Amino acid sequence: MENGVRGNGEKLAMNDGNYEGGTLVLTVCGFGFDDSNEKGRKHQRHVMSVEIIDGTTITSFVEDEEAFSASVSDLFAELDADKDGLLSYTEMVKELQRLRVMETHFGVDVKREPEELARVYESLFMQFDHDMNGRVDKNEFKKETKKMLLAMANGIGSLPVQMALEHDSLLLKAVKREYSCTAASSNNNLLANAA
Repeated sequence: MENGVRGNGEKLAMNDGNYEGGTLVLTVCGFGFDDSNEKGRKHQRHVMSVEIIDGTTITSFVEDEEAFSASVSDLFAELDADKDGLLSYTEMVKELQRLRVMETHFGVDVKREPEELARVYESLFMQFDHDMNGRVDKNEFKKETKKMLLAMANGIGSLPVQMALEHDSLLLKAVKREYSCTAASSNNNLLANAA
């Protein structure tokens, strides 16, 4: 058994990949965490990929209207559980929780009061709900998502950083877009040099 201490002083016990009721899951594209409680009930599976990203990767993705719009539309459709073309607070809070804005401090879980989290999530929801009707339509969602990603790109800047990204996140889609553009450019250069 290997023991450690999280950044907030909470003890962490590991034994063969198991810790605190969860199991570390290795995948081809990265790693994941199968979050189960002590009774064995499954909560959610997070498949992650460790990637190198910089602000340019995100900005290029947002500026590619076709790729960005398709990705945002897919995410919106996934979140719109009742398929009414609008996101309620209940539907959207799931994505806000997945972003883990308040639950982590440099990747280490920090316990927050539920009331504090609720206030933050409500505030974020209100930023998306431009017309203040209690629902977020696809245009509101796209505009605010674009603002968030551009702010993130500005914060990261031009120096590459290594990040663990969820398999279906917009950031991972930005990285994959950059990979495919780089590969296409390399192939065109090879063809031009061969001619």
